[in-house]
Amino acid sequence: MHLSPLPRQGLALLLALCLNASSQAAVYKCQYDGLTTYSDHLCQQAGTLSTPPLPTVPAFKAAPAPPSPSTPPHAPRASHARSATTAQRQRCGLLAQQHRWAQEDLQAARSLAQPPGSGKVEQARRKLQRLEQRLRLQCPAP
Repeated sequence: MHLSPLPRQGLALLLALCLNASSQAAVYKCQYDGLTTYSDHLCQQAGTLSTPPLPTVPAFKAAPAPPSPSTPPHAPRASHARSATTAQRQRCGLLAQQHRWAQEDLQAARSLAQPPGSGKVEQARRKLQRLEQRLRLQCPAP
């Protein structure tokens, strides 16, 4: 007999439920002549035991590293400060390069004959002015 996938999946689910139900069945403690046995079948003078719930495994959380005794807990780490300084230098270098390019664009716009009302020179001047402001705000002179 050939079963389609759907009935096979249903059969597998039913089997899993039955196995799970049998694992939650009552447990009986039986004592005969001083020997203790445990069974899923009722025996004479059996007492039902309560089964404790299965333990759950908590998610692993790494403990934070303890602060070193020489460094106060609120002080930034030296490596973090170095990486922040390096990132600031890179941003300032990029802004300086964009500023130089904006200066070149303004010179090129002034040197070319622009039709009246095109606004190319004004646009290049405004772009240069904004980059100068960003450079002054983000990268103070040493």
